[in-house]
Amino acid sequence: VVVMYENEYNKIIDVNVGGPAEKAGLQKDDIIYRIDDVDAKGLYGNKLTDLVRGEEGTEVKITVKRNDEEFDYIVKRERIEVECVTSNTIEDDDNKIGYIKIDNFSAVSYKQFEKELKGLEKKKIDSLIIDVRNNPGGHLDQVSKILSLFFDKKTVLYQIQTKKKTTKVYSNSNVTRKYKVVVLTNGSSASAAEVLAACFRDNYKNSVIVGLKTYGKGTVQKSQSLSSGTSFKYTTEKWLTPKGKWLNREGLVPDVIVELNEDYTNNPSFENDNQLQVAVNKIKESN
Repeated sequence: VVVMYENEYNKIIDVNVGGPAEKAGLQKDDIIYRIDDVDAKGLYGNKLTDLVRGEEGTEVKITVKRNDEEFDYIVKRERIEVECVTSNTIEDDDNKIGYIKIDNFSAVSYKQFEKELKGLEKKKIDSLIIDVRNNPGGHLDQVSKILSLFFDKKTVLYQIQTKKKTTKVYSNSNVTRKYKVVVLTNGSSASAAEVLAACFRDNYKNSVIVGLKTYGKGTVQKSQSLSSGTSFKYTTEKWLTPKGKWLNREGLVPDVIVELNEDYTNNPSFENDNQLQVAVNKIKESN
């Protein structure tokens, strides 16, 4: 599953199709309440995953809160290859549009993104939609590598600020691309997902942001374990947009604001995704 930490608990924002969580019955929007009867309140990052993970074939009990009711699920652990980047091609009139969805920025996101992007470019796409809706963020180094596929070494991707100094983070390559790019965002696009969207907004002339205002997480955290077995999380840095703006609690406002309609909620598909259709239309307008 993909989770977002909020209000001291982890909320499931996506469930991998065919994975052990889906097989057990876990659903999107479930709040992880207990793990094997251990209170999950305040658990973050590795402290959460260390309780969930285990030997292949063993079981773990996940208690979730759903609509103010508690439900217990027994999940059988499996070895899984997490696919966090997927792609497709959209052909509309004379346009061949590449579409890449990034679910989160895990340790393999750049590798998967590069593979999907090269595959789309072999198909001669003339534009690209990058979908970071419901993406809670993740590794900053992964989003840096992905952005470096579009910007040269003179480009500031984002900035890191501590009490003592502000450091600009630059692209690590001289590779650039010039075709139209649309970035799709919503209220669950957070942290590294916001870094990506803000970088395109500030640096890529031929880009547009479509969807809803992002979450507004502009901080970087670390976790510290204590000898008592407890742990605490603390903020070490702020991240800023390439132009130096702090988005914390404000979020990034898209160039084109579009609410997702009920048709997509009731029947998710490319055809019913009106935010995606607006992105396609913005590309057609510019071609």
